Amino acid sequence: QYNGVYVWIMPVWGFQGLLIATIMSLIMGHVICHVHRKELEAAAGGPSEVEGPRQAVCQMRDVPLWRKVLPPVALGVACALYCVSMFLDTYSFIFGGAFKALAGGSASYSVMETAERVPSTTVNPKDLAIIWIQWIFMVFCFGMVVLEQVLLFCLWVVPL
Repeated sequence: QYNGVYVWIMPVWGFQGLLIATIMSLIMGHVICHVHRKELEAAAGGPSEVEGPRQAVCQMRDVPLWRKVLPPVALGVACALYCVSMFLDTYSFIFGGAFKALAGGSASYSVMETAERVPSTTVNPKDLAIIWIQWIFMVFCFGMVVLEQVLLFCLWVVPL
């Protein structure tokens, strides 16, 4: 029973939420760009340069209300799911063998907990390199994701 060290990493709900939100965001990005391109082509009578006043994608043609509302709602849901999933347990370590006796069986962490724990895992937590890693981790795990949702929303509602 104690003749080895075993660690299993298990994704939990926070990880699934991040994946779902990422897939939703990627799909909505493609949908918004596709609709934008098709609306411009329809206004010009074909795939050519469009002249005239600028309009937001959501206001270009007479389409059903649900088609105008679905993209921003989906972006909002994806953004909310990202924000919530950051604080939910994202992964769990399950320890076995000799390591189970030392580590206590299992441990779970969220993305935010991982970011907060980065300095405590080093010899010099106030080192500029560690602070830089922690900052970059937070920018790309949280800030860029929310910024992408905001930019996709702007692409949908702002006249371009």
